[in-house]
Amino acid sequence: MPMKTAKNIQQNMTIREVLDQFPEGAKVFIRRRMACLGCPVEGFDTLEDAARIYRINVQELLKDLQQAAAEHP
Repeated sequence: MPMKTAKNIQQNMTIREVLDQFPEGAKVFIRRRMACLGCPVEGFDTLEDAARIYRINVQELLKDLQQAAAEHP
């Protein structure tokens, strides 16, 4: 099985996939005041969807999530 690394976080992943693999990513959503945690569609919405909904740059969101994941291997 391939090793999970922060670089594996991609914009087409669902929020649930990211949080399942990198629980420390939750703090990024909280810090950005994104109500994604516990949302009924977190298993369907991708990071790209969430960025569009919250009108933030998806690349900045990815960078923050990757950084959070890298800090807690």
